[in-house]
Order: sequence, then structure tokens, then C-alpha cells
Amino acid sequence: MTNKQILEKAIKKVIESNGSSIKSYPKNYPKGFFTNRDYYSLIFDHYFAQKFWGSKWKDGDSSYVTISEMLSADLDKMKKWQWHLRTMVLKKDPLKYIKKFL
Repeated sequence: MTNKQILEKAIKKVIESNGSSIKSYPKNYPKGFFTNRDYYSLIFDHYFAQKFWGSKWKDGDSSYVTISEMLSADLDKMKKWQWHLRTMVLKKDPLKYIKKFL
């Protein structure tokens, strides 16, 4: 799956979860959008993250959290989308991280 396909599926997921303000996101990406990582402003946006991951932890959500991550993070006090943003910012390729949740 290409970066463009990942991003398009992520945007679709956000729209389906009532992310109405994201609907105006351009269908035709500007030249260099993916090579220059211009999409970072979208995927690291708090509104986008809230709609993509949600706020509340549910049973089974922690299946992708490693033991060391659980020990270093207080998941009870952190909203789900905040934890994912914090984790994603450390990834070399954040779109590949997002792909796991599509």
C-alpha cells in the first residue's frame, strides 16, 4: 500500500467517525506532498488523532501495547489518541504506524 493510499484510507476512517471538518481535505495533493512530508500537519493534528483513534481505551486495545510501553506510560490517565500520537512521533515512518489501524 502506498503512502497516498494509507492517507486516503485514514482520512476516510476519520470522516466516517464524524470528522466533518476533514471532508474539505484536498483530493488532489500538491506536488511533493508525500516526498516533503507535508502530510505530517494532518496526521499529527489533535483533531485528526481524536477521530482516528478515539479517546477511550476498550478491552483488547492494549493488545498492540508492549509490556515496556505499559510500564513507561500511565494508560489509565492518558487518552487513547494521545498515547498513539506520542508513540507515532517516535516512529521513523508514521504512516506505516497508521496503516496498522486501518
